Amino acid sequence: MSAMQIQTVARGFLVWELTSSAFKVGLVGGAGTFSMLSLSLIGGTFADRISKQKVMTFGQIIATLVPATVTSLLYLDQLLWQHLFVASIIQGAAWAFIVPARQSMLPELVGKRLLSNAISLNGAGFSITILVGPIIGGILYEYIGPLGSYCAVVGLCLISLICTRLINIDKITLQATRPVKKFWPDLAEGVRYAYSNKLVLLLILIGGSFVAFSFPFRMLLPAYIDLVYEKGPVELGIMSGMIGVGSFIGSVSFAALGRTKRGLMLISTCFLCGTALLLISNVPIYLLGILFCLILGFGETGRRVLDQALLVDNIDPIYHGRVTSLFTMTIGITPFAVIPLGLLMDQYGGQITTNIMGICMLTFAFIIFATQKRLRNIN
Repeated sequence: MSAMQIQTVARGFLVWELTSSAFKVGLVGGAGTFSMLSLSLIGGTFADRISKQKVMTFGQIIATLVPATVTSLLYLDQLLWQHLFVASIIQGAAWAFIVPARQSMLPELVGKRLLSNAISLNGAGFSITILVGPIIGGILYEYIGPLGSYCAVVGLCLISLICTRLINIDKITLQATRPVKKFWPDLAEGVRYAYSNKLVLLLILIGGSFVAFSFPFRMLLPAYIDLVYEKGPVELGIMSGMIGVGSFIGSVSFAALGRTKRGLMLISTCFLCGTALLLISNVPIYLLGILFCLILGFGETGRRVLDQALLVDNIDPIYHGRVTSLFTMTIGITPFAVIPLGLLMDQYGGQITTNIMGICMLTFAFIIFATQKRLRNIN
């Protein structure tokens, strides 16, 4: 995950330097989510049928080869922004296999009783990478350039691949849990199961709202840093890192709270993120923006942890991979939000664009709070 965070900073600023276009920054940043939209369900079905470790290993190999190729192009001085666009698509395909396998592995490792805490602690580890990765990425980009940054990414990807192979998990025989079916009927069964569960559909909808209204801010941050604050890659890394600080605090906090009023807390994270986006856009002072990014990170991680915990708690274990992959597929709507928002930012600037995101997030939160009584009361 640290490699991904370093790469996000390096790739975003590299595209901005090559094109000076917020639209292209968003396009490259969101390109990988097209692959996640189209392939996550396939990845989740594989995770339910074969060893999750093997699925993760396959994805990690692809995720390592992609930045290695970009590094070669940088070394040969042949890199174009279109290469980064294609690389993002391929890397998104890799994550379409990695994420469902990784998330659905947790119940097998810790059991249902400790699952909520495990998701929170896993989120804390993820948050540390969001904290450290962007700061390191910004410093690397500033002092050793994009080539050095991508060399670091490749090295970290190799370490991740080795660690994946070292995971010690008892193999669960598929035949002992459910009869083996053909691949596509198996996939369709998972979709029908999710569609029949209204709570699952609502949780997926909430995840999609964050992807549409909050997540694009991260994608467009390289352009926002320059347009609004007139800062460079180091400041970009620090601001992204503060989102990681908020994420870490949120993960630890929600792990400590356990299974108390999780539905109401989930709705509150929607309000928190919407408010943070409005503060960022209406108070264009970099030091205060860092503070507001901490609040944004706290809210985003709270949503992710609570959404995932409630999702896994309310589905049959044999469908973990496929239903989790549907949750992952929500990331695939990113381009449909980032591309128009990038165009809007090119036309009207960063503050107006971020204001729109914040208003949409708050409107969605009010609607969910007013209409979903069951979610408000769920633990």
